[in-house]
Amino acid sequence: MRFDASARAQHALRRTMSLDPRLIRYSIVKMGTKFEEIKDIPGTAKFR
Repeated sequence: MRFDASARAQHALRRTMSLDPRLIRYSIVKMGTKFEEIKDIPGTAKFR
């Protein structure tokens, strides 16, 4: 999942995900600080 969010929103997301017993592991990776740095990162989300 790729998203752009404030530090407060990321904290809320981490807190929510950590409370879900179905999740074994998750991580949040910072891909850049500006839109120009991340706009050309290739990849698509593949769903079932």
